[in-house]
Amino acid sequence: EKIHLTKEKEGNMLHGKIELINFIGHLYEYIINCHGQKIRAYKRIKEHEIKDKYKVGMRVYLWFTAENTFAWPAPENIDDELSLE
Repeated sequence: EKIHLTKEKEGNMLHGKIELINFIGHLYEYIINCHGQKIRAYKRIKEHEIKDKYKVGMRVYLWFTAENTFAWPAPENIDDELSLE
């Protein structure tokens, strides 16, 4: 929900193609394929933006702020970390 979606590239952004759009009340959920990874982005569409709405198959750019980015160190042994035992 902290991912911003745009049609224009401005600086350092990810890019991808919209694969699926879901209307979920007051928001649209976009499933975007970025180099094989599926990313979900949410965007509120205001009435004056309806004519410029995003469409399936459209190439888009994504960005997010550093404050909304989280990173954790990789575990030493991923198999043990993911084990259900």
